Amino acid sequence: MRTIVSIVTGVLAAAALGLSATAEAARTETGVLELRASLPWTSVLSRDLADCPAELPSSTRCYTRHVRGVVRGLGRVSQTYLYPVDQTPAGCPAGNYRVLGYPIRFTVAGKGTVDIAVPGSAQCLTIDQVLTPTYPRFTITGGTGAYNGAAGTGTLTQRADFTRSGATGSDLWHGNLTVPGLEFDLAAPVLSGAASKTVRAPRGAKAARAAYKVTARDAVDGPVPVSCSRKSGSRFPIGRTVVRCTAADTSGNAGGVRFSVTVKAG
Repeated sequence: MRTIVSIVTGVLAAAALGLSATAEAARTETGVLELRASLPWTSVLSRDLADCPAELPSSTRCYTRHVRGVVRGLGRVSQTYLYPVDQTPAGCPAGNYRVLGYPIRFTVAGKGTVDIAVPGSAQCLTIDQVLTPTYPRFTITGGTGAYNGAAGTGTLTQRADFTRSGATGSDLWHGNLTVPGLEFDLAAPVLSGAASKTVRAPRGAKAARAAYKVTARDAVDGPVPVSCSRKSGSRFPIGRTVVRCTAADTSGNAGGVRFSVTVKAG
């Protein structure tokens, strides 16, 4: 049976901090899911203006883009790809451009790769449109490791801004990824030990130390690290302070909890 999976991504923030960690972790899904992956990239003109492949027109300039991000269901993803812009494309008015087709490879840390063919822009583009081109649908052409036999399709939307040294932007992916027999981990780690507490400051003091222990366990990865907005043993001021703790697994799933520490005057 082929498992069709779309990947939902987001910034690795505390997922639904208002929910309990158990409720968040229970949202385990398999099968058909929406693909939404927003991945930031950078390009430095002085360093990343690259030689174009020989098969491209001589009027093409190629810019190297470096991408790193987290995709829920995959994990940490990196890419380095050439962005080819034809400076004087045939059939276009003077001062217009065309982004040519190019390949992108998602490299998923410790798991494998996913190969994607991005077709060229469908229209002649102004310089502003080069930063936000409209493409026909992309095609996933294969993969390695856990993603051997990958297939799928979808749309790619790009946003870019010029900087003094080059450009920065993001690639927004919408579509689906099909991998024969592969189940994607979409369950967030479960956090334990988060409980509100009250401590009393020493007489005349304006703060007190509070200790706590929050741990996290993932169904696939086992124990995973926890990061809290305030470390255990920190000094807390008199009054109520909210502590937020998050944990993420290697598939890009994040869980979060919050609790309060109340310090009363001595």
